[in-house]
Amino acid sequence: MDIWKFLETEFKEICCVHPLTKYLSRDWPGQTAISLLVELSSGHFIYASTVIRYIQSPKHQSDDRLKVILRLRPPHDQDQPYAQLDTLYYFVLQGVESPGQLEKICLLFGILYFLSHKIGFF
Repeated sequence: MDIWKFLETEFKEICCVHPLTKYLSRDWPGQTAISLLVELSSGHFIYASTVIRYIQSPKHQSDDRLKVILRLRPPHDQDQPYAQLDTLYYFVLQGVESPGQLEKICLLFGILYFLSHKIGFF
């Protein structure tokens, strides 16, 4: 239920402050979309938070970005606890526009991976 409240609050914020808010329908995103996002998050706030950051990009229409997220599905053979989150991250990383940005992201992931295995951080 907390993820539901988080998403509702964040979507209301997007509707109020997003530069392209005039293109959003009055009832956007709708209860069905929020319900599906809650289901897709599988109880992980990081999924919901990443989705919101993706959707609230000021350079893009929020409703278009939400439609893209709602269509993402992990491969059928991927029966893993974080399959939906992996699919989301894979999609978002594909959209990185600058090789320099991607290099920094990979470096950060490498550091986190090293820390998690070296000192049991995660």
